[in-house]
Amino acid sequence: MLGADTTVIDRGSPGPMTGMVWAFDFCDGKSAPVTLADLDCPAEPGAFRWVHLDLLDPSARRWIDDLPAVDGEIADMLLDGDGHQHVRRVGETLAFAVHDFEREIGEGRTTRTGILIFLLAPQLMVTAGRNSLLCPDVILRRIQAGAVPAGAPAALDLMFSALIEVSKTVARDLATIVRVAEDALIDFGTMPDPRVVADDRRRAATLHRQLLGLRSILLRLELDDHLPEAIRPVVNKTAQKIAALDGDAAEVHQNLQQVREEIDMQTARRTDQNLYVLSIMNVVLLPPTLVTSFFGMNTGGLAWVDDNVGTIWVTGVMILATVAAVAWLFRRGYFRNGR
Repeated sequence: MLGADTTVIDRGSPGPMTGMVWAFDFCDGKSAPVTLADLDCPAEPGAFRWVHLDLLDPSARRWIDDLPAVDGEIADMLLDGDGHQHVRRVGETLAFAVHDFEREIGEGRTTRTGILIFLLAPQLMVTAGRNSLLCPDVILRRIQAGAVPAGAPAALDLMFSALIEVSKTVARDLATIVRVAEDALIDFGTMPDPRVVADDRRRAATLHRQLLGLRSILLRLELDDHLPEAIRPVVNKTAQKIAALDGDAAEVHQNLQQVREEIDMQTARRTDQNLYVLSIMNVVLLPPTLVTSFFGMNTGGLAWVDDNVGTIWVTGVMILATVAAVAWLFRRGYFRNGR
Protein backbone atom coordinates (compact mmCIF):
# COMPACT_ATOMS: atom_id res chain seq x y z
CA MET A 1 0.00 0.00 0.00
CA LEU A 2 1.20 3.52 -0.77
CA GLY A 3 1.62 5.93 2.09
CA ALA A 4 -0.31 9.15 2.40
CA ASP A 5 2.73 11.19 1.39
CA THR A 6 3.43 9.22 -1.79
CA THR A 7 2.75 10.85 -5.12
CA VAL A 8 0.35 8.74 -7.20
CA ILE A 9 0.62 9.57 -10.87
CA ASP A 10 -2.43 9.82 -13.07
CA ARG A 11 -1.26 8.19 -16.32
CA GLY A 12 -3.69 10.40 -18.19
CA SER A 13 -2.11 13.59 -16.89
CA PRO A 14 -1.00 16.06 -19.52
CA GLY A 15 2.65 16.78 -20.00
CA PRO A 16 5.66 15.42 -21.82
CA MET A 17 6.42 12.68 -19.23
CA THR A 18 3.75 10.42 -17.80
CA GLY A 19 5.79 7.29 -17.05
CA MET A 20 6.85 8.22 -13.52
CA VAL A 21 5.73 5.77 -10.82
CA TRP A 22 7.23 7.54 -7.80
CA ALA A 23 10.02 10.00 -7.04
CA PHE A 24 11.61 11.49 -3.92
CA ASP A 25 14.16 14.14 -2.99
CA PHE A 26 16.36 13.42 0.04
CA CYS A 27 17.98 16.26 1.95
CA ASP A 28 18.90 16.98 5.58
CA GLY A 29 17.70 13.55 6.74
CA LYS A 30 14.23 14.01 5.24
CA SER A 31 12.43 12.75 2.15
CA ALA A 32 10.02 14.76 0.04
CA PRO A 33 7.84 13.38 -2.77
CA VAL A 34 8.49 14.83 -6.20
CA THR A 35 5.46 15.57 -8.33
CA LEU A 36 5.30 14.94 -12.04
CA ALA A 37 5.18 18.67 -12.67
CA ASP A 38 8.42 19.20 -10.72
CA LEU A 39 10.29 16.27 -12.21
CA ASP A 40 12.16 18.32 -14.79
CA CYS A 41 13.14 20.94 -12.21
CA PRO A 42 16.57 20.41 -10.63
CA ALA A 43 16.71 19.21 -7.05
CA GLU A 44 17.64 21.56 -4.25
CA PRO A 45 21.40 22.08 -3.73
CA GLY A 46 22.78 19.15 -1.75
CA ALA A 47 19.66 17.02 -2.31
CA PHE A 48 19.69 13.54 -3.79
CA ARG A 49 16.83 12.53 -6.12
CA TRP A 50 15.45 9.04 -6.73
CA VAL A 51 13.04 8.46 -9.63
CA HIS A 52 11.33 5.19 -10.52
CA LEU A 53 9.88 4.90 -14.05
CA ASP A 54 7.71 2.57 -16.05
CA LEU A 55 9.53 1.77 -19.29
CA LEU A 56 6.32 0.67 -20.96
CA ASP A 57 5.59 4.38 -21.27
CA PRO A 58 7.57 5.83 -24.23
CA SER A 59 7.88 9.18 -22.44
CA ALA A 60 9.91 7.51 -19.67
CA ARG A 61 12.38 6.19 -22.24
CA ARG A 62 12.73 9.66 -23.78
CA TRP A 63 13.25 11.21 -20.35
CA ILE A 64 16.10 8.79 -19.55
CA ASP A 65 17.68 9.33 -22.96
CA ASP A 66 17.68 13.11 -22.39
CA LEU A 67 19.43 12.96 -19.01
CA PRO A 68 22.81 14.75 -19.00
CA ALA A 69 24.39 11.77 -17.21
CA VAL A 70 23.34 9.36 -19.96
CA ASP A 71 25.52 9.01 -23.03
CA GLY A 72 24.73 6.90 -26.07
CA GLU A 73 26.33 3.67 -24.80
CA ILE A 74 24.52 3.80 -21.47
CA ALA A 75 21.21 4.62 -23.15
CA ASP A 76 21.57 1.63 -25.47
CA MET A 77 22.36 -0.66 -22.56
CA LEU A 78 19.52 0.59 -20.40
CA LEU A 79 16.77 0.93 -22.95
CA ASP A 80 17.61 -1.71 -25.56
CA GLY A 81 19.41 -4.35 -23.51
CA ASP A 82 19.64 -7.99 -24.49
CA GLY A 83 18.22 -9.28 -21.22
CA HIS A 84 21.58 -10.12 -19.63
CA GLN A 85 22.84 -8.72 -16.36
CA HIS A 86 25.67 -6.26 -16.84
CA VAL A 87 27.13 -2.97 -15.65
CA ARG A 88 28.80 -0.03 -17.34
CA ARG A 89 30.67 2.91 -15.89
CA VAL A 90 31.23 6.24 -17.59
CA GLY A 91 33.08 8.62 -15.30
CA GLU A 92 31.17 8.71 -12.01
CA THR A 93 27.98 7.38 -13.59
CA LEU A 94 27.11 3.70 -13.17
CA ALA A 95 24.42 1.93 -15.19
CA PHE A 96 23.14 -1.51 -14.19
CA ALA A 97 20.82 -4.07 -15.72
CA VAL A 98 19.92 -6.81 -13.23
CA HIS A 99 17.29 -9.51 -12.90
CA ASP A 100 14.44 -9.11 -10.44
CA PHE A 101 11.47 -11.31 -9.67
CA GLU A 102 8.10 -10.14 -10.89
CA ARG A 103 5.25 -9.47 -8.50
CA GLU A 104 2.54 -12.13 -8.88
CA ILE A 105 -1.16 -11.37 -8.88
CA GLY A 106 -2.94 -12.81 -5.84
CA GLU A 107 -1.24 -15.51 -3.77
CA GLY A 108 0.80 -17.14 -6.51
CA ARG A 109 4.48 -17.93 -6.09
CA THR A 110 7.10 -15.63 -7.51
CA THR A 111 8.45 -17.52 -10.53
CA ARG A 112 9.08 -15.11 -13.42
CA THR A 113 11.85 -12.54 -13.66
CA GLY A 114 12.26 -9.27 -15.48
CA ILE A 115 15.00 -6.74 -16.12
CA LEU A 116 15.42 -3.91 -13.64
CA ILE A 117 17.69 -1.10 -14.82
CA PHE A 118 19.11 1.61 -12.62
CA LEU A 119 21.33 4.58 -13.27
CA LEU A 120 23.45 6.01 -10.46
CA ALA A 121 24.96 9.49 -10.72
CA PRO A 122 26.41 11.61 -7.89
CA GLN A 123 23.07 13.31 -7.18
CA LEU A 124 20.57 11.06 -8.97
CA MET A 125 19.28 7.49 -8.94
CA VAL A 126 16.91 6.35 -11.68
CA THR A 127 15.30 2.91 -11.57
CA ALA A 128 13.03 1.56 -14.26
CA GLY A 129 11.45 -1.66 -15.49
CA ARG A 130 8.87 -2.98 -17.91
CA ASN A 131 7.15 -5.29 -15.43
CA SER A 132 5.78 -5.14 -11.91
CA LEU A 133 8.98 -6.03 -10.06
CA LEU A 134 9.51 -6.73 -6.37
CA CYS A 135 12.68 -4.74 -5.73
CA PRO A 136 11.11 -1.28 -6.36
CA ASP A 137 8.31 -2.23 -3.97
CA VAL A 138 10.86 -3.03 -1.27
CA ILE A 139 12.68 0.27 -1.89
CA LEU A 140 9.46 2.29 -1.72
CA ARG A 141 8.41 0.51 1.48
CA ARG A 142 11.74 1.29 3.12
CA ILE A 143 11.62 4.93 2.06
CA GLN A 144 8.13 5.24 3.50
CA ALA A 145 9.43 3.61 6.69
CA GLY A 146 12.05 6.33 7.06
CA ALA A 147 15.06 5.35 4.95
CA VAL A 148 16.85 8.45 3.61
CA PRO A 149 19.55 7.62 1.01
CA ALA A 150 21.14 11.05 0.99
CA GLY A 151 23.86 10.22 -1.52
CA ALA A 152 24.99 7.84 -4.21
CA PRO A 153 26.65 5.29 -1.85
CA ALA A 154 23.57 5.11 0.39
CA ALA A 155 21.26 4.82 -2.62
CA LEU A 156 23.34 2.00 -4.10
CA ASP A 157 23.39 0.26 -0.73
CA LEU A 158 19.60 0.52 -0.50
CA MET A 159 19.29 -0.79 -4.06
CA PHE A 160 21.49 -3.82 -3.42
CA SER A 161 19.92 -4.53 -0.03
CA ALA A 162 16.47 -4.58 -1.67
CA LEU A 163 17.71 -7.07 -4.26
CA ILE A 164 19.16 -9.21 -1.47
CA GLU A 165 15.91 -9.06 0.50
CA VAL A 166 13.91 -10.30 -2.50
CA SER A 167 16.41 -13.10 -3.12
CA LYS A 168 16.40 -14.09 0.55
CA THR A 169 12.60 -14.25 0.53
CA VAL A 170 12.60 -16.54 -2.50
CA ALA A 171 15.40 -18.71 -1.05
CA ARG A 172 13.61 -18.97 2.31
CA ASP A 173 10.37 -19.96 0.58
CA LEU A 174 12.18 -22.63 -1.43
CA ALA A 175 13.97 -23.95 1.68
CA THR A 176 10.61 -24.32 3.43
CA ILE A 177 9.22 -26.19 0.43
CA VAL A 178 12.21 -28.56 0.49
CA ARG A 179 11.85 -29.21 4.21
CA VAL A 180 8.12 -29.93 3.96
CA ALA A 181 8.62 -32.21 0.95
CA GLU A 182 11.43 -34.15 2.66
CA ASP A 183 9.38 -34.58 5.87
CA ALA A 184 6.39 -35.79 3.88
CA LEU A 185 8.53 -38.29 1.94
CA ILE A 186 10.42 -39.65 4.94
CA ASP A 187 7.72 -39.62 7.63
CA PHE A 188 4.58 -40.38 5.66
CA GLY A 189 5.74 -41.61 2.27
CA THR A 190 3.64 -38.88 0.66
CA MET A 191 5.02 -37.71 -2.66
CA PRO A 192 4.53 -34.08 -3.71
CA ASP A 193 3.29 -33.29 -7.17
CA PRO A 194 6.27 -33.79 -9.53
CA ARG A 195 5.12 -30.82 -11.61
CA VAL A 196 5.22 -28.56 -8.54
CA VAL A 197 8.69 -29.84 -7.64
CA ALA A 198 9.86 -29.23 -11.21
CA ASP A 199 8.51 -25.66 -11.03
CA ASP A 200 10.31 -25.08 -7.72
CA ARG A 201 13.53 -26.48 -9.20
CA ARG A 202 13.25 -24.04 -12.07
CA ARG A 203 12.68 -21.19 -9.62
CA ALA A 204 15.74 -22.23 -7.60
CA ALA A 205 17.83 -22.44 -10.77
CA THR A 206 16.59 -18.99 -11.78
CA LEU A 207 17.59 -17.58 -8.40
CA HIS A 208 21.02 -19.23 -8.65
CA ARG A 209 21.63 -17.78 -12.14
CA GLN A 210 20.44 -14.37 -11.00
CA LEU A 211 22.86 -14.32 -8.06
CA LEU A 212 25.73 -15.59 -10.23
CA GLY A 213 25.12 -12.73 -12.66
CA LEU A 214 25.05 -10.22 -9.84
CA ARG A 215 28.30 -11.64 -8.42
CA SER A 216 29.90 -11.23 -11.85
CA ILE A 217 28.78 -7.59 -11.97
CA LEU A 218 30.19 -6.88 -8.53
CA LEU A 219 33.48 -8.58 -9.43
CA ARG A 220 33.84 -6.32 -12.45
CA LEU A 221 33.27 -3.29 -10.24
CA GLU A 222 35.78 -4.50 -7.64
CA LEU A 223 38.41 -4.83 -10.37
CA ASP A 224 37.67 -1.37 -11.76
CA ASP A 225 40.51 0.90 -10.65
CA HIS A 226 38.48 4.00 -11.52
CA LEU A 227 35.44 3.10 -9.42
CA PRO A 228 34.57 6.04 -7.12
CA GLU A 229 36.09 5.32 -3.71
CA ALA A 230 32.85 6.19 -1.92
CA ILE A 231 31.11 3.39 -3.85
CA ARG A 232 33.76 0.69 -3.36
CA PRO A 233 32.89 -0.25 0.29
CA VAL A 234 29.26 -0.78 -0.74
CA VAL A 235 30.32 -3.01 -3.64
CA ASN A 236 32.69 -5.06 -1.46
CA LYS A 237 30.11 -5.55 1.28
CA THR A 238 27.41 -6.52 -1.17
CA ALA A 239 29.70 -8.97 -2.98
CA GLN A 240 30.25 -10.88 0.27
CA LYS A 241 26.52 -11.02 1.02
CA ILE A 242 25.69 -12.17 -2.51
CA ALA A 243 28.35 -14.90 -2.34
CA ALA A 244 26.87 -16.27 0.90
CA LEU A 245 23.33 -16.05 -0.44
CA ASP A 246 24.34 -17.75 -3.68
CA GLY A 247 25.73 -20.64 -1.64
CA ASP A 248 22.35 -21.01 0.08
CA ALA A 249 20.53 -20.85 -3.26
CA ALA A 250 22.82 -23.50 -4.75
CA GLU A 251 22.19 -25.75 -1.73
CA VAL A 252 18.43 -25.33 -2.06
CA HIS A 253 18.63 -26.18 -5.75
CA GLN A 254 20.66 -29.30 -4.96
CA ASN A 255 18.17 -30.35 -2.25
CA LEU A 256 15.28 -29.93 -4.67
CA GLN A 257 17.17 -32.07 -7.16
CA GLN A 258 17.54 -34.75 -4.48
CA VAL A 259 13.82 -34.53 -3.69
CA ARG A 260 13.08 -34.97 -7.37
CA GLU A 261 15.39 -37.99 -7.55
CA GLU A 262 13.74 -39.50 -4.46
CA ILE A 263 10.32 -39.02 -6.06
CA ASP A 264 11.55 -40.75 -9.20
CA MET A 265 12.98 -43.60 -7.12
CA GLN A 266 9.77 -44.08 -5.15
CA THR A 267 7.71 -43.92 -8.32
CA ALA A 268 9.92 -46.55 -9.94
CA ARG A 269 9.75 -48.67 -6.78
CA ARG A 270 5.95 -48.54 -6.72
CA THR A 271 5.83 -49.37 -10.41
CA ASP A 272 8.11 -52.36 -9.81
CA GLN A 273 5.92 -53.53 -6.93
CA ASN A 274 2.80 -53.27 -9.05
CA LEU A 275 4.45 -55.17 -11.88
CA TYR A 276 5.65 -57.77 -9.37
CA VAL A 277 2.12 -58.32 -8.05
CA LEU A 278 0.71 -58.53 -11.56
CA SER A 279 3.41 -61.01 -12.58
CA ILE A 280 2.71 -63.25 -9.56
CA MET A 281 -1.02 -63.15 -10.30
CA ASN A 282 -0.39 -64.07 -13.93
CA VAL A 283 1.81 -67.02 -12.97
CA VAL A 284 -0.64 -68.22 -10.31
CA LEU A 285 -3.67 -67.93 -12.60
CA LEU A 286 -2.00 -69.34 -15.68
CA PRO A 287 -2.21 -73.09 -14.69
CA PRO A 288 -5.95 -73.08 -13.81
CA THR A 289 -6.63 -71.00 -16.91
CA LEU A 290 -4.81 -73.59 -19.00
CA VAL A 291 -6.75 -76.44 -17.33
CA THR A 292 -10.11 -74.78 -17.85
CA SER A 293 -9.23 -73.99 -21.45
CA PHE A 294 -8.19 -77.61 -22.08
CA PHE A 295 -11.31 -79.15 -20.58
CA GLY A 296 -13.47 -76.53 -22.25
CA MET A 297 -12.66 -77.89 -25.71
CA ASN A 298 -15.59 -79.47 -27.57
CA THR A 299 -13.66 -82.45 -28.85
CA GLY A 300 -14.36 -86.17 -28.69
CA GLY A 301 -12.70 -88.40 -26.12
CA LEU A 302 -12.27 -85.63 -23.57
CA ALA A 303 -11.56 -87.08 -20.12
CA TRP A 304 -14.31 -87.15 -17.51
CA VAL A 305 -16.96 -85.90 -19.89
CA ASP A 306 -19.36 -88.69 -18.92
CA ASP A 307 -18.14 -88.96 -15.32
CA ASN A 308 -20.61 -87.69 -12.69
CA VAL A 309 -17.76 -86.29 -10.61
CA GLY A 310 -15.72 -84.99 -13.57
CA THR A 311 -16.03 -81.41 -12.38
CA ILE A 312 -14.47 -82.39 -9.05
CA TRP A 313 -11.57 -84.05 -10.82
CA VAL A 314 -10.98 -80.98 -13.01
CA THR A 315 -11.17 -78.72 -9.96
CA GLY A 316 -8.58 -80.87 -8.24
CA VAL A 317 -6.28 -80.65 -11.24
CA MET A 318 -6.59 -76.82 -11.22
CA ILE A 319 -5.76 -76.71 -7.51
CA LEU A 320 -2.79 -78.99 -7.92
CA ALA A 321 -1.52 -76.93 -10.87
CA THR A 322 -1.86 -73.73 -8.86
CA VAL A 323 -0.09 -75.25 -5.84
CA ALA A 324 2.70 -76.51 -8.09
CA ALA A 325 3.14 -73.04 -9.61
CA VAL A 326 3.22 -71.36 -6.19
CA ALA A 327 5.73 -73.94 -4.90
CA TRP A 328 7.95 -73.34 -7.91
CA LEU A 329 7.85 -69.56 -7.32
CA PHE A 330 8.63 -70.08 -3.64
CA ARG A 331 11.62 -72.27 -4.41
CA ARG A 332 12.87 -69.64 -6.85
CA GLY A 333 12.74 -67.08 -4.04
CA TYR A 334 10.14 -64.76 -5.55
CA PHE A 335 8.07 -64.58 -2.36
CA ARG A 336 11.05 -64.24 -0.02
CA ASN A 337 13.03 -61.66 -2.04
CA GLY A 338 10.14 -59.83 -3.70
CA ARG A 339 11.77 -60.13 -7.11
